[in-house]
Amino acid sequence: MKHKSLRALCALLAVLLLVMAFAACKQVKPITAAQFMELTQAEGYVIEDFTAVYAESGWNVVAGLEATKGDIEIAFFSFDTSQSAVTFFGVNKEMIEAIKQSGELTTTVTAGARNVYKLRGTQTYYILNQAGPTLLYASCPRASAAALDAMIEALGY
Repeated sequence: MKHKSLRALCALLAVLLLVMAFAACKQVKPITAAQFMELTQAEGYVIEDFTAVYAESGWNVVAGLEATKGDIEIAFFSFDTSQSAVTFFGVNKEMIEAIKQSGELTTTVTAGARNVYKLRGTQTYYILNQAGPTLLYASCPRASAAALDAMIEALGY
């Protein structure tokens, strides 16, 4: 009898921990291309539309935009499905990890309601951030990392 009660209590605690873990994950509502343009332009970024570049790439990119301000670049991709965004995230993560082999980069990987991958190199900072059918790919010199992080936060990612 004690073992059944103990198992039931452990099961209940495990369920509660899972519920708390999911509740603690920041829910990210993907933004649209128009919202990306509006938010970045308001901060002084110059926008370039590169959707046509990906039109025949096979990546199912619905919109592709790049925001540039000084030495900070943020690319925004909107895909036809979340799975396309996840696949694109994985491919780009592998490409950035190839850079890491130089030994100059440290990594931070988090997962939850979205996929986030950050590499802080001795000279360059990279961010991949996927939420739903969207993906942000950003880079800047390490000295501009705080400004990039602030813009990513302002975008809601």
